[in-house]
Amino acid sequence: MNGLSTGRYTILRGVSSTNDYGDEVESQEVHLTGVRGSVIERTRKVFNPADSRVVTIRELTGRFAHGTDIRDGDRIKDEKTDIIFLVNSVNMPTAVANKPDIVLDLSLN
Repeated sequence: MNGLSTGRYTILRGVSSTNDYGDEVESQEVHLTGVRGSVIERTRKVFNPADSRVVTIRELTGRFAHGTDIRDGDRIKDEKTDIIFLVNSVNMPTAVANKPDIVLDLSLN
């Protein structure tokens, strides 16, 4: 990983199933464990002219080493805090000199 890692994460992957009431339940099947990476939360304020209010938006970004097998729809569990993040999109930037980190757009699960 090119950047500074902030922790170790477990990558959860698997199809969802339904419970007795018909609600979808995400499977907790472990795909990878002990993966070093970083998850950073940023906030920004945006003015909404429709109701003349300022709204705070939370942005969660993950960075993992190039080649880490992470896909859209996977879940990332912080091994220290047990917080689970949902991977909304995976971006693989290009570079000439080195292999850049994978950049993930995350949300809280």
